[in-house]
Amino acid sequence: MADKLIQKSGNYSPQIQVETVNIIGISENRAREIFLEMSESKKRNISIEANQSISRVLPSGAWTHLNEIEKTYDIQFKNFINLTDEKEYDLASNIYWKILYYSGYRENWAERAVLSNKMLTLSEQVKDGKSSGLILAKGIAYSYMAREQYGHAEHILEQAHEYFLKKGTRQDMGVYYEYMGDIFNETSQCDKAIDFYKKARNRYEGLDQIKTQLKLSFLNAKYADINDIKQIDFLNDLLEQFKVMKNYREGLVAMEIARRFNALKETNRALFMAGQAYNFFNVINMPRNTKKANDLLQNIRITGNGINYEK
Repeated sequence: MADKLIQKSGNYSPQIQVETVNIIGISENRAREIFLEMSESKKRNISIEANQSISRVLPSGAWTHLNEIEKTYDIQFKNFINLTDEKEYDLASNIYWKILYYSGYRENWAERAVLSNKMLTLSEQVKDGKSSGLILAKGIAYSYMAREQYGHAEHILEQAHEYFLKKGTRQDMGVYYEYMGDIFNETSQCDKAIDFYKKARNRYEGLDQIKTQLKLSFLNAKYADINDIKQIDFLNDLLEQFKVMKNYREGLVAMEIARRFNALKETNRALFMAGQAYNFFNVINMPRNTKKANDLLQNIRITGNGINYEK
């Protein structure tokens, strides 16, 4: 089900300090000037109302929570295996949902496959259709999406959809539509992605609804005129909102800003933003996105030209 690859985890801090950005080709003073200029732009453009809305529904300590799981992950993984072997469904389910997201952030796809396959088997045995659908979507389809195996991901999502039609809630259907939107987004089917994101947003509530709206806004911004400088202000606003949510897309938005600065021949600013994205993903330990940010950073350094970091 999954490739035989286990990414070792490492230590990381819950917050990123801009002072850690170290970019070849920009003096320290110039880097600080760029940071101050962009900080002022963010202050002018960030939506106070949006930040307040996010803060009302955001669980506290999102990155810190991952750090806590890291300390006990190996023990919890072993406990989960024992509980599924003993068919202790409720206890196993509690551990599964607690450590699932950690396995995704650290790209432990082989272990994630073991977790999800065992949990799916158990949920089907106890006829918990709602959980079966969520395991298929969040546990299995997501791992295929992360490894760019979109055909497999779509096939699994359709199976999850069947469970949701019988046993799921509106929120569960939102998961299906959001993930399908992600697939269309990653495969450059913009109109379909927008349609599915809207369907997801209309079924979600709370933080999931806000997150999906931000993803929709980001998608629209990526397809806007590359030379439109106003889009950079808009993207800075999105970056701040993802940051408030403790959402890894903060780094993806920083990469898009870098790409746009590079297209505008603002090489120093492009390097600065690409460096921020690289540091961010490196600190929260997301290997695949760290590599993408590094590829973008190196490409700007060498050629001064942007690349499509999603390919």
